[in-house]
Amino acid sequence: MKQNGFALVSVIIAFIIISLMGAFLTNLISRGSFKAQQKMKNVKAIYASHAVAETVLKKKIFGSYSTLFDNCRVNSTYLNITSNVYGLSITSNCENVSYKKYMKLNLYGQVMTRVGSFIKSNTTGNQIVTGIGFQPKALIFYWTRQTATGFSADVNAGFGLATYYNNSVQQSAVSVTMRNNANKSDQGRRFSVSNCIIFLDRGGPPTLRARAEFVSFNSDGFTINWLTNVTDSYIVNYIAIGGDIIARAGNFNLTTATGTQTVTGVGFQPDFVLFNWSHAGSFDTNIARSSFGIGYAKSASEQGALTQAGSDNEGNNDDKRWQQRTNSCILILTTANPPAQDAIVAFDTFNTNGFSINKTDPPSTTIPIFYLAIKGGTHKVGFFNQPNTNISQTISGVGFKSKLLKFISFNLLANPNILSNGGVSIGSATSVNQTSIWYQDRANEDERSDANMYYSNNRTLTLAFSTSLTGQANLTGIFDDQFVLNWTNCDGTQRQIIYWAMGDSLTPSFKIIEEYELF
Repeated sequence: MKQNGFALVSVIIAFIIISLMGAFLTNLISRGSFKAQQKMKNVKAIYASHAVAETVLKKKIFGSYSTLFDNCRVNSTYLNITSNVYGLSITSNCENVSYKKYMKLNLYGQVMTRVGSFIKSNTTGNQIVTGIGFQPKALIFYWTRQTATGFSADVNAGFGLATYYNNSVQQSAVSVTMRNNANKSDQGRRFSVSNCIIFLDRGGPPTLRARAEFVSFNSDGFTINWLTNVTDSYIVNYIAIGGDIIARAGNFNLTTATGTQTVTGVGFQPDFVLFNWSHAGSFDTNIARSSFGIGYAKSASEQGALTQAGSDNEGNNDDKRWQQRTNSCILILTTANPPAQDAIVAFDTFNTNGFSINKTDPPSTTIPIFYLAIKGGTHKVGFFNQPNTNISQTISGVGFKSKLLKFISFNLLANPNILSNGGVSIGSATSVNQTSIWYQDRANEDERSDANMYYSNNRTLTLAFSTSLTGQANLTGIFDDQFVLNWTNCDGTQRQIIYWAMGDSLTPSFKIIEEYELF
């Protein structure tokens, strides 16, 4: 009886052990299966479909490496792509009988851009600007002293640059001012290599109202520090550029000798350079008379520049001049009454540590020139004329799909000579945002000054005369080789416009950084 009881207990214990082992093995298998499934889900969840990269892959720009994807279905199910600050990460799900392979690639050559604006703070100290969506490597600022869109009397307009290269900050700013309804011309300026934004009060010499220095780039924006400030809520426009580029802002002295001048110390060989300048004088000083210019250069055959200069304390109010050329990158007018030609400079070549320019007409005195040099991406400098009627205008021949468009115009018909009654237009756009500014103190002989400015938060370009719009453009499309502008307020004059387009590298590279095999 005892033996039968012992046998029964043994059977029960054995059953319990077998049941526990079965449960353990089932759980182990389930957990392993769960982990494999979860790993697959995690891999898939990291990446989202990215049409641009998918198109790039379909075009087989990877050359011989395209065989990696010969057996993969190139669509949103089997090719998942996302962008990051380093480029594009691609997960390819290739089916091969009983398993799936996931490959993560880094694609290098992507440019990131954003056009936007912010309202300056009303106190001194740091101001953090967020919402850019990536960490920039270069900033371009432009502004008018306005708190709302539309026209405003009295002019203060400016342009600034900021980078952080080789563990140090580089920055510059140029600001000009013009007083409206004065019986004598009343203009001034200020420029700096220790500030990136400068606001001035009307008149010449002007009065400093606010100035900011660049502090840092952040993961979603940037920080500036207001060293001098007022409570007015002025609007500042910016262009943020990041991704697979190298950028450096700097300055050099344009010398008085004719011929080639080589600028070194950039630290790399650029693919594009933007120039900005005023005239001779001391940094961080309020100076009478206005002088302002912007230039672009991609090569000796692709460049353009505009400049503006005006007198101060001149009774006839007529000593104000403008100039624009598509075969120069720097143009400077004298401080004479009226302003005359002081310098004409053409772009020559990019070098391993900078660039060279050619002074066919050197300045009469040494003048500081500010620049932003960029390596990476693809660039185009071109020009076109404003249409004479309100139409949708297609600009072709860009050569790539633009991620940034920046425009300048002196508001006159194409003419390389020094002219009266121009203006200065600056605008920029991406596929998402666009902003523009305009200013003018028109030559108004024997009358009172007529100085006005304009700001738009939804137009790519604004052209005007006095207080009337003469043309506004809205970017409506960006395509592989062209962009489309929709024009309103056109007055029949076909004014010349210079543009700089920037896009992704046309020859990106990649490498496999991770591989997963899920059975």
